[in-house]
Amino acid sequence: MLKHVLLPFEEAGRAGVQMVDGCGDVCHCFPLLAAYLGDYPKQVLVNIAPYDASPVTTATRNDTGAAKHFPEQTYEVIIVE
Repeated sequence: MLKHVLLPFEEAGRAGVQMVDGCGDVCHCFPLLAAYLGDYPKQVLVNIAPYDASPVTTATRNDTGAAKHFPEQTYEVIIVE
């Protein structure tokens, strides 16, 4: 069951865990697990993707079903377009 898989995350969120940041300093952190559910128009809005494109990759409507691998939709890709 998913409840048993997520149990360690619940304890870490309540009691906290020691984590190392990018500078190498050890910090006491309280990680949270969250999810965002939204229909296609909301995903497009959140990801700043064109309406006829994938909110996850750079594939467009015409690329649906293509065997080609498309790069992820990243901030850098969005800004260049």
